[in-house]
Amino acid sequence: MNSQSMKLAHLSDIHFFKYDLRLDNFFSKNLLATLNYLANRGRHKVGFDIDQIPNLLKDNGVTNVVITGDFTTTSNLKEYELAKNFVNKLESLGLKTLVIPGNHDTYTKAAALSKRFYHALPSDERLRDESIVYDDFGAGFKYIALDTTIATPLWSSQGLFSKMLEGKLTKLLESISSTQPLILINHFPIVTRKHMAIRNQMVHFQNLNTLISRFSNIKLYLCGHTHLSEIIDQKPIILNSGSLTLTKGGSFHIMDLEPSSVEVEVYSHESKKWEMSAKKKLSL
Repeated sequence: MNSQSMKLAHLSDIHFFKYDLRLDNFFSKNLLATLNYLANRGRHKVGFDIDQIPNLLKDNGVTNVVITGDFTTTSNLKEYELAKNFVNKLESLGLKTLVIPGNHDTYTKAAALSKRFYHALPSDERLRDESIVYDDFGAGFKYIALDTTIATPLWSSQGLFSKMLEGKLTKLLESISSTQPLILINHFPIVTRKHMAIRNQMVHFQNLNTLISRFSNIKLYLCGHTHLSEIIDQKPIILNSGSLTLTKGGSFHIMDLEPSSVEVEVYSHESKKWEMSAKKKLSL
């Protein structure tokens, strides 16, 4: 692998789950998430040891990992400890890991106000303080990561692309050379499906979509949230790795990233092992 290529894994929506039986959690949004997990999501959880994933990625030649949020289910401290151990395992194997939060990582007002995600996981302080960070990605690319998570009402799992963040992103994009290829990373998609209720969408996602369309040097948009693995060949290419644990078979992506192309391999857990279920090469 030369300096202008990268073997990249994209994971999302791991949703570590751990009971937190403190009394106050029975009178908060945590109770809803727990009941939802047990009644619906738990039955889809695939039967594999998640601690095998770091070694699996390493054995497949992966050097970099992006995780686009929803590490936790109820954003409690026990779940964050599991998430931290997972990220530490990745990094102990020499895998450079970039993480951003999802809506379940700021699931309660307490988690959002204390910025619990940033205290628990090795993450960028600039993203914590400004909700946006711009840095080197490797293989000739730069990345822009966004934190569009907010504390939401009981039945909502929305994010928010705020006017303030739109202004910051616009200013940043206008300052970057049009020849610099970019990767944009956010938990929430910028396209919707008929099945997606408004309460599950990012508010003002259309504004982000419109802004992105102005800059042809944005080559990839990495996201999660829907639990559906998707490869959308448009400009930019949208890659949603789906949920690692909460859909039948689970899913993650491994990509061979080069300056002019990306080859995406989709993995799912079938017949008691991880297998590549699809492969697609796209021009950037």
